[in-house]
Parts: sequence; structure tokens; C-alpha cells
Amino acid sequence: EEVGEVVPEVVEYEENGRDAKSVDYTRLVHLLVESIKEQQQVIRKQDAALAELSARMANFEAALRGLRAPKATQIQAEKGAALPHRIDWRH
Repeated sequence: EEVGEVVPEVVEYEENGRDAKSVDYTRLVHLLVESIKEQQQVIRKQDAALAELSARMANFEAALRGLRAPKATQIQAEKGAALPHRIDWRH
């Protein structure tokens, strides 16, 4: 009866139309296999979208690091400029 609620086309009912008489398991298996195929297509599309988004995020992170690096270099240069220059006496 539970199968009939979800997939009524595979269930044969008694004359009263409520009680299940039999289930066509061959047809049910076919429907399940087709459903799995559709689900796999959805999963493949989601995997591709996830890979694309991961690549985009990596690119954004690299760009962000590139934006931060000049600022860090500038701060270090400013700090270094405030310090007295070192003289290499080894020459």
C-alpha cells in the first residue's frame, strides 16, 4: 500500500480500489533505475558547478593576496625608512 501512494502505476489493486493485490516489481525496478540516472545527472551538474565555484574562489583569494601584498610591502618600506640605514662594513 505504501508503494501505491508513491508509485501507483506499479500496483494492482483489489476490486475495492484500496487494498493492494500485487506489485509489478519489474516495472518498479525500471522506474528506480531511471530515477537513479536522473539523480546522477543532477549530481554531475552540481559537481561541475562546485568545481567552477571552487576555481573562482581560488582566483579571488589569489587576487586578494595580491592586493594585500603591496600594502604589506608599503608598510614595511615605511617602517624601514624610519630606521637608520645600515652600513655594511665588510667591504
